[in-house]
Parts: sequence; C-alpha cells; structure tokens
Amino acid sequence: MSKPEPCCVIHARNISFAYDDKPVLKDVSFQVQAGEMVTIVGPNGGGKSTLLKILLGILEPRSGSLEILGKPSREALHLIGYVPQYARFDERFPITVEEVVLSGRIKPRFGFYSAGDRSHAREAMERVGMEDLAKNSFSALSGGQRQRVLIARALVGDPRILLLDEPTANVDAFMSERFIQLVSELAKERTVLLVTHDTGYVSGITDRVFCVNRGLEEHPAEDAGADLVHASYGQSVRAVRHDIKLPHPGEEAQR
Repeated sequence: MSKPEPCCVIHARNISFAYDDKPVLKDVSFQVQAGEMVTIVGPNGGGKSTLLKILLGILEPRSGSLEILGKPSREALHLIGYVPQYARFDERFPITVEEVVLSGRIKPRFGFYSAGDRSHAREAMERVGMEDLAKNSFSALSGGQRQRVLIARALVGDPRILLLDEPTANVDAFMSERFIQLVSELAKERTVLLVTHDTGYVSGITDRVFCVNRGLEEHPAEDAGADLVHASYGQSVRAVRHDIKLPHPGEEAQR
C-alpha cells in the first residue's frame, strides 16, 4: 500500500506586513506539511515574532493570504496550541498549576470546568511530568517548570499544530536538552513550529529550517549549522555540539 500524500496544514502565500511604514515581512510564502517539525531562526527584529502573531490571528497581513488546514486562519485558531517565551501572569495572583493548564480549555460562558476538562488537564500535566505539582502555586515554580506547565496548557485543547516561541530561552543547558527531548516526542503526534536561536539543540530532530529576516528562506535540517546561522544573523558564530559530554574542569585538571 502506498504511503498517503502529506497534508498541507499551513499555506502562506506572499504575506507582507509593516508596522506603520516600517516593513517587517515581505512576500513570505511557505507550506508546512502534517507531522513536520519546522525550526524558525533569524535575528531579533527580523520578523519571527510577527510571523507567529499572524499565524495566531493576532495580526492581519497587509497583503497575501494564509490558510490553516484549508481554512482561513481565523477559522482554525482552535487547532493551534501556543507556548509563549514568557509566562504573563501576575506573581501575586494565587493560581495553581492545574488552573493554568485548565485555562487552555474553552470554558462555558457562565459555567465551570467539567470533569472532562479536568481529565484532559490531568493528562496534559502527565504528558509533561507536572502532575505531582498540580495544586502548587504557579508563581512558586522554577523557570523550567513554568515552561512545562505552559506546554501542558497548549496541549490541553488537543491542537493539531503546536507553536513554541523560544521555550528554552530562560532555562539552563540541562533543562534545554530535556525540553528538546519533550518537543521531539510531541512532534511525533502533531505538527510543530519552533522558534529558537540555538539550532544546535534541534538539528537532529527538525525536518526543515526557516530563516526569517524580512523574507523567508527554507533549508533542509542538515544545513542547520554555523554557516546557516551566519547567513541568517549576518555575523560570525561559533557552533557548539550539544551531543558531546565535556569533562568537568576538575576532571580535566587531574589528567
């Protein structure tokens, strides 16, 4: 039996956007197929965040068109899960981990979350290893734990597409590697678009790389090295391999 043709889940055609008279994106076109993991890189101010906001329906492109699963983007927003770079919660607000995750469900206007909603939240927390902290205060969590909770919040609605905006920006190298392992598992179940500055973590699991700097250039995963980052950011970089365990400085001194 032949393998079915991949389904196009995102189709952008000649998208342009400007803030006032300042162009940010110009004639951006791309397609993302079902089950793909796509990494998005580019310099600050190059248009990565603007592109995400257009995908999320927060911004309307000045020109061009965007379809998600064959529908106008605003009709498909419920099919997208979003993980922001920062958790925008008032530190003084007494909200638990479970309540943050539940906020990813669509609640009846004058109702309460159902037993089904809470079951979905529990499954999402188990998926990211946070079920034991369900009743803990969100503000008491570490940066890495908060990011896991935000991923659970994005998953609780069972999205077809997952957008992650630099989820490893505020965690250490150990937690970054654990996040990428988690994202790799999630990418087996749904389409993933990941914005990052560190292609070293994702080069082994991504399918393609989109370089966004006013325009968009596509590259295969094997090109996700120093030359690609140099071309994207316009400056020299040093490639770091994250799959090599380096000796502790004390161990090196004993050799």
